[in-house]
Amino acid sequence: MTGIAFEEGKRDHGRGLPQSACAYEAGTPEFAAWHEGWGEAMSVAAYVSAPAVGGSHRKAAEPEPAARLLGIL
Repeated sequence: MTGIAFEEGKRDHGRGLPQSACAYEAGTPEFAAWHEGWGEAMSVAAYVSAPAVGGSHRKAAEPEPAARLLGIL
């Protein structure tokens, strides 16, 4: 789905607004589009922030030797 309401829903999720913040009247196509955009943004945010499968057991990368010598890390 595309359109102004859909894009507004995505943007509003990114701004931290709750799903209840939709300004469109329930039952309208704009209401449905806004909610779809908001939901898509939520799904993308959840995917991006989720830990990688199998990646939690990996050892953290060691700092570069020069950084350790300089006391940066």
